Amino acid sequence: MSELFRAKTLKNRLPRRVTKVAGQTYWELGKIGNNLNQIAKAINTSVLMGEPVVVDRALLSQVRDLVKQVRREIAEIDLITDLQDEG
Repeated sequence: MSELFRAKTLKNRLPRRVTKVAGQTYWELGKIGNNLNQIAKAINTSVLMGEPVVVDRALLSQVRDLVKQVRREIAEIDLITDLQDEG
């Protein structure tokens, strides 16, 4: 039994520490995701009812760019955290 425990423990990495900023970011992204789901549902309902859907393509493009920027920044934070954890 102890050999099994030792093998399982040594093979699994310890969970990474979650910073206050990462936790708050996760929370905010969850709220944004909920809002996007509500918007998608409203659009789909409008389409099913035959109502026209107006899309502001410039605004949509800005949102897409912001999402890409957030992804890059989160990836950079993860990389820095990994390097600090190794050092």
